[in-house]
Amino acid sequence: MPEAELAAGYILETFPADSLARLNATGAAWLDWDEKALPGHVRGGLDEADAYSMHGPGCPFLDGGLCSIYPVRPMGCRVHNSTHPPELCRPDIPYDSITDCPGTVMEVLREVKPLCMGYRKKLEEMGVDFEASAGSFARQVLGLLGK
Repeated sequence: MPEAELAAGYILETFPADSLARLNATGAAWLDWDEKALPGHVRGGLDEADAYSMHGPGCPFLDGGLCSIYPVRPMGCRVHNSTHPPELCRPDIPYDSITDCPGTVMEVLREVKPLCMGYRKKLEEMGVDFEASAGSFARQVLGLLGK
């Protein structure tokens, strides 16, 4: 996956030792959850995306609440904007239920949602498994890094 290769290269080229150490720790915890807990949630009836958003440990590339690979983040991340906990990022959550977001941000989100969802639909028509992309991307990047 080209996105994973790009992210792994970026990490190896730009992360200082302390950031790499944090990624090693969060990546190991994420992979442990992915291997041991995710299958149970899927067997329990959740798809991977809901399992990650409702029960997962969070993206292993977050560092201090910020995306540590932002310049090379995958397309799945580029088409979404969130200032909320992961459980509010599922596609079935209506924007009107989000109440603590500034009005101007809400206006922007309402305007760009059709564009983002249209882009997502096009990707899915081309065979991209958008629902599982967060998990597969992280697995691939961490695998390329030898985790």
